[in-house]
Amino acid sequence: MYLGQPETTPRLDNVHRFLAGCGRLWSMSVVGLPQPSAVWLGYMIPELVLPWGMFAAHSTSKKSTPSQELV
Repeated sequence: MYLGQPETTPRLDNVHRFLAGCGRLWSMSVVGLPQPSAVWLGYMIPELVLPWGMFAAHSTSKKSTPSQELV
C-alpha cells in the first residue's frame, strides 16, 4: 500500500489501493483525486465513516444490562 503502483493515473492507483483500509485516502493524497471527483469521494466517505458507526453501535450494545435480554 505504501509504494502504490509506479507511474500510474490517480484512478488506477485509487482502485488498486481501495482494499487496504485507508488506502483510498492515501492514494488521493499521493497521486491526486481521480475524475469525476464526486464519485470517488462518494466511495471514500462511507468507507471511512461506516467502521466508526459500527464501532459506536457495538459499544452501546455491549453496555446494555442483562435485564433487557429476552427470557
